[in-house]
Amino acid sequence: MAPELLLVQNIHYCCGARLDDIGKLAAIAAASTVLNYFLERDLKSWQNEKDAETDLNEEVVQDSKLPG
Repeated sequence: MAPELLLVQNIHYCCGARLDDIGKLAAIAAASTVLNYFLERDLKSWQNEKDAETDLNEEVVQDSKLPG
């Protein structure tokens, strides 16, 4: 949420700016969006790996219990 607020603040600041400045801001916004997409994808992937590892550990513990 914070990057979006900073972007809005920058757009508000740039209203009186030149077209070149607005183009730079658009490039920064596009790069930020792309980086955020890949970060979210990686975080979900890492969480899925962690969940799978936890499930496997629980399964090993269950299998190692001796009856009795």
